[in-house]
Amino acid sequence: MAEGEKVLLVTGAVAVVALKDGSDRYLYRGAVLDPALYAEKSVEHVKGLGLVTETELVVETQADESDEPYKGVTIPDLKAEIETRNKDREDDKKIVPAEPGNRPEIVAALVADDAANKS
Repeated sequence: MAEGEKVLLVTGAVAVVALKDGSDRYLYRGAVLDPALYAEKSVEHVKGLGLVTETELVVETQADESDEPYKGVTIPDLKAEIETRNKDREDDKKIVPAEPGNRPEIVAALVADDAANKS
């Protein structure tokens, strides 16, 4: 994939998409779905459900650790932020960090939610 290329971004909490070999893959909010790897019918299904959005791929340079969003915020505070944001949301719009749910996954889920709510 190249910068500027159209890709599908998972915007729902999770999208279960069938690979071409018939197995399923769970893609969590913020994941990029490459349609070339998945069964066309399955891709169309998650599109129809509104679980993915077509967007332009933007390649970012590796951020310095000091640029990390939420730097200095404790894990309990990050989890509290997710609970606060999820309070009035429907289940399919809730922030669900990827497993195992450590700091990188929690921060990634919050960053994806920030990006989804920016536009």
